[in-house]
Amino acid sequence: MMKNTTKLRNLLKQNRITPTAGVHDPLGARILQDEGFELAYMSGNGTTAAKLGMADIGYITMREMVDHARNIVNVLDIPLICDSDTGFGSADSIVRTVREWEGAGVAGIHIEDQTPTKRCGAMKGVQLVDIDEAVARIRTAVNAKRDPDFVIIARTDAISVVGIDEAIKRAHAFYEAGADMVYIENFQSREQMEIVGREFKDIPIMVDSLEAWPWTLIPYEELGEMGFNISFHCLSSTFAYTKALKEVFSTIKSQGTTKGITDKMVDLHEYERLLGIDETSLKREN
Repeated sequence: MMKNTTKLRNLLKQNRITPTAGVHDPLGARILQDEGFELAYMSGNGTTAAKLGMADIGYITMREMVDHARNIVNVLDIPLICDSDTGFGSADSIVRTVREWEGAGVAGIHIEDQTPTKRCGAMKGVQLVDIDEAVARIRTAVNAKRDPDFVIIARTDAISVVGIDEAIKRAHAFYEAGADMVYIENFQSREQMEIVGREFKDIPIMVDSLEAWPWTLIPYEELGEMGFNISFHCLSSTFAYTKALKEVFSTIKSQGTTKGITDKMVDLHEYERLLGIDETSLKREN
């Protein structure tokens, strides 16, 4: 059976874009795979919200992230990419970080160039380490992996802090340090996305389709034409989950029943199918 790291490598070699979406739990991962996706993604933001009920400002630990990823990997047959924040410590500690992710069965991770007091890239207050330290993180991660197919993705948050020129400079430096793919976060316009697509036409690059600005709602086929290799909707499922729960809970509270909103839910049989339950093995009493 082909390793998931190799599956991810093969996706990067194809002459087409691979779309995916963030999953913050194993149930979401099952649904994503059931819908025919070839790749899954686990965000730090969604995982922090799901596990801790807190904002993505560096509260979650490497151990919590890796353990959560292991549970997601266990229900998947497709590769999983995970957010590894800043690598969870110094450049030296990244060695352990990479090997923990590998041991969990993850196919690839991205490591960013923020300071250890990191925060979601869409928030205000993002701060960067200098380029030498950021490059050292990537070089250490590349040298630490035991599986040569394990994918190291280098992320930069430089656009919103110092502009697109520095972001491009850093992304090139990360690729030269051995990163398998680059990821520039928080584009400020469609024009910036087109510039980056042209600049990295021969280098694998991924793009975050966060529902925050018009230019991040471009269909993935169009993003592929721009030059991107992976498009991921990092928080779409988490946003939808949040809205659905608000509606369900407010309906129960105000009406005392879910009778009027059952059309917005899967039924018990579909739920059990997604969980892998063989209905013929169930005993139901009338």
